[in-house]
Amino acid sequence: MPIEIIPKKKVVTPPWQIIFFSISIILLLFSLSFYFFLSSQEKEYQNKISEIEGLIQEEAKKEEEKIKEVVRIKDRISTFSQITEKHVFVSDLFEVLADTTHPKVFYKSFDLNPGKNSFNLLGETENFFTLGQQFLLLKQNPMVNEIELSRISKTKEGKVEFTFNLTLNPNIFKWKE
Repeated sequence: MPIEIIPKKKVVTPPWQIIFFSISIILLLFSLSFYFFLSSQEKEYQNKISEIEGLIQEEAKKEEEKIKEVVRIKDRISTFSQITEKHVFVSDLFEVLADTTHPKVFYKSFDLNPGKNSFNLLGETENFFTLGQQFLLLKQNPMVNEIELSRISKTKEGKVEFTFNLTLNPNIFKWKE
């Protein structure tokens, strides 16, 4: 036992100090635990954010690819539209020929120039009378603007060979819906 030379009073800590100290320790522990909790939550949310950003980038790439595909298809459609606008539809011309050809006339060949709306027909018939009837049938058709008999000759078999030069109505080559 130690001997005390000067007696000292025992220091008594006031109760308010003990309470304040206890509350401070509790607040410190609570603050530290809350800090670690928030820190882990931040990491978790950062992971979720980077995951969502990755998904957004993937979706953006998919959307970009789809946009490129749509543009590519649009270009194809545009190109197709340009082609069909410039395309010459000759089916109506053959209908006109079928409707206006005399039963005794036979066409051997034809030459079509849609840029000039011209159509040359090389044909053969039995006689000049039938050739005249064929000329009138073609001349009366509204799709034929002009008709010219450019060549006429007699074959060895006695038939009449001829060439018609036709200038056609430009609407005959256009698409009709």
